[in-house]
Amino acid sequence: YEAPKPVVSSLTSAAPAVFLYVLSTTLYDIAKFSFTENEIPYIDVPPTCRAKFATGKGNASKNEVISHISAKMGMVWQNPGADDQCDAWILEQMAKTKCGLSEISWPAANIDALNKVDWSPIT
Repeated sequence: YEAPKPVVSSLTSAAPAVFLYVLSTTLYDIAKFSFTENEIPYIDVPPTCRAKFATGKGNASKNEVISHISAKMGMVWQNPGADDQCDAWILEQMAKTKCGLSEISWPAANIDALNKVDWSPIT
């Protein structure tokens, strides 16, 4: 018997585990149930942690998050679904930073958001 390996995804981009972001309660609950039932490790990242990692403040709106990341990284997030693509990129960066693989230097206030996430499924 071989234990299942973590799914490598953050909904749309690579990361060392499946990241669930609350897009809708129903979708979230179905995904969480499915992962649990199939013994697939996942990381549950609260929206406030995603916002704090991206901007340094946990109550940042989606538009503030997109604007901040666009300005910091020189990326343009403006097409339909841009907020979800930006979220996926942020989740990937969170995982890379936690695992010491990020090529980006994040301020301490942003990195503090990582301490509020339960990383035990992948550590």
